[in-house]
Amino acid sequence: MPIPPEQRLALSDMLELTLRRLTGNHFQEFFCRMMELRHPDAFMRPALEGSLGDRKCDGYLRPGHEIFQCYGAENGGAKVKAVNARLAAKIDEDYVGAAGHWPDMKVWHIVNNFILGMGTTPLARIDALQAANPHHRIAVFGWATFEAHIMSLESYQVTGLLGREVTAEDFRNIQAPEVVAVIDAIAQGTLEELPEDDERRDVPVGKLRTNGLSGAIQRKIAMGGLNERIVKREIEGHPVPLMAMTIANEFRRQYVDLDLQGLEPDDIMMKLYGNIVGHGPVAVEMDVAAWSLLSYLFVRCTIFKDKVVDEGVFG
Repeated sequence: MPIPPEQRLALSDMLELTLRRLTGNHFQEFFCRMMELRHPDAFMRPALEGSLGDRKCDGYLRPGHEIFQCYGAENGGAKVKAVNARLAAKIDEDYVGAAGHWPDMKVWHIVNNFILGMGTTPLARIDALQAANPHHRIAVFGWATFEAHIMSLESYQVTGLLGREVTAEDFRNIQAPEVVAVIDAIAQGTLEELPEDDERRDVPVGKLRTNGLSGAIQRKIAMGGLNERIVKREIEGHPVPLMAMTIANEFRRQYVDLDLQGLEPDDIMMKLYGNIVGHGPVAVEMDVAAWSLLSYLFVRCTIFKDKVVDEGVFG
């Protein structure tokens, strides 16, 4: 059955977080799986042919002679300047290559996972190529196109592609062992000197907005807050002495290191999440436990900034 309206926001969030985690070949695989579900009789993914490679084609839609080329940037293109420069160069190279290999090509798509859309540099290259090659249509297959394709699938297909929707009920039903497993996994690699104290501080109103986190991540942190008491109990009551200090110290170190790299807030949060869950598919229980722990740390201002001071500088 089609996706009901009340599920669309949750699925849109799932798609955003999925695209943020997928890069390179993993992104290409996700795109191809989605297209095979959407166009089962028309979409084909080419196999590599020795020295010919894929002939600059990551996917082929037969009726319209449409060629697709994928570019999956880290965290949905969060490193705007660098990824847009690379994408502009890739557009030039891959379009010219595809045009040479596929004489019947009518439409060429650059498929990307940029959550906030392409920058002006690659868009200018697309416009220039389109003006110089009016016999082809050069198209952008981005966030909005992904969302439209996902929403047109049957519910069971979306579940197979994105996984089961993680609901507020899943967060309310979290079990203590799931939290403990995450805590223990983090603590295993942490051997640093611990701080004397980790006094809790109240979170300023609007901290989520202050740090510029996206709506999807804001909603995950908010749902994780449902498990404040469970996470607090398991961390502070852990049989290993000073476990709360260990966890706080490790995540504060990770956050400061990522922040000093000049990464965007969403990029930092997704890296912290990835450090917990690892690569590949994430089980619902692990997803819930990870976001619950991140929410706990966020609320205590162990990670991210708690206020704005002076002229737009975070304190």
